[in-house]
Amino acid sequence: NEPKKILDYLGRIETASEQLLGLINNILEISRIESGKIQLEETPCSLLDIIKDVQKIVLAQAEIKNIAFSINLSGLQHTNVYCDHEKLNRILLCLTGNAIKYTENGGRIYMTVTEHKEAAYNYAVYQFMVEDNGIGISENYIKRIFDPFERVENTTLSGIHGTGLGLTIVKNLVDLMSGTIEVSSSRGKGSK
Repeated sequence: NEPKKILDYLGRIETASEQLLGLINNILEISRIESGKIQLEETPCSLLDIIKDVQKIVLAQAEIKNIAFSINLSGLQHTNVYCDHEKLNRILLCLTGNAIKYTENGGRIYMTVTEHKEAAYNYAVYQFMVEDNGIGISENYIKRIFDPFERVENTTLSGIHGTGLGLTIVKNLVDLMSGTIEVSSSRGKGSK
């Protein structure tokens, strides 16, 4: 006889179920990557299409927190590449998702894509940088940021949900793609 209360409980159950499903999927993905069961599927792709897909999702999430999101592609010369579209998309969504998660209302997030000098004929090195003015990360934690289940100390207390597996997955995918990933951050000033 209390439909409002029931809807509230159903909403909580749905949220908890989504978080649990996300945790299980992340653990399974890490397991598949570490066991070597995930392979790169490089196909012709447009970096512009990948970035547009990411932008659509990020803009919707950023709007909720009134976060400004901008993309700089001025350092991009060649947009048609061979890459694993799905894995690159996953990496960029995780990095931008974390930036949104750890940036307070009214903050800013920048994504910059830069193409560096060709390493060899018909090859180029691309750098994707996500920068925010969020809560930042302490120097001690940066050393463990890619370890499974690691989370910034104050995020649990502040109610920021997460499992501490997103950056572990990103690191594993970047390694699989023969790339590198670096983090710099200042507590209270943001991360890059």
